[in-house]
Amino acid sequence: MITTRLDTGARFLDAVGLTARRVIDDEDVEWLRVIRNTCRLGFAADNSVITARQQEAWWQKNEQRIVAYLYQDDEGFIVGYALLRMTDDGRWWSSVATLPPYIGRGYGGSMTAHIIRQSPTGVVYGQARKDNPAACRLHHIRDWLVIGEDERLMTYKTREPLS
Repeated sequence: MITTRLDTGARFLDAVGLTARRVIDDEDVEWLRVIRNTCRLGFAADNSVITARQQEAWWQKNEQRIVAYLYQDDEGFIVGYALLRMTDDGRWWSSVATLPPYIGRGYGGSMTAHIIRQSPTGVVYGQARKDNPAACRLHHIRDWLVIGEDERLMTYKTREPLS
């Protein structure tokens, strides 16, 4: 189990006791990699293990297109991350990962709600594998629209923001 605590810079997020800290330095980027590799088998796209060098190169290439946060519980332990990445067509796609010991506590929903609020457009896209029922359930509970489906994946979009 990962038991490292985040340092200062976190702020109160919501009633489940999570705090969020914006990813800003190399150590934070390494935490994204560690969490991603730990949770990779549940991801919709590439679920291969990535190296520190690959993560660093990805971050350097995409840093200006990413909004990312690390989250900690009320005891200060890292529980996961959520990020938005803007694609070339201007869409913001989400990625949320909760470390296994913390699944089932409402953290995934809280991180998802928080990252959606960070979207510059108010609209976020996401995907979930059909064999990942927790991810599919999260999108349905949070009232995402299903905009695509194939034999393996569900593709979602948040509802249009109210003006």
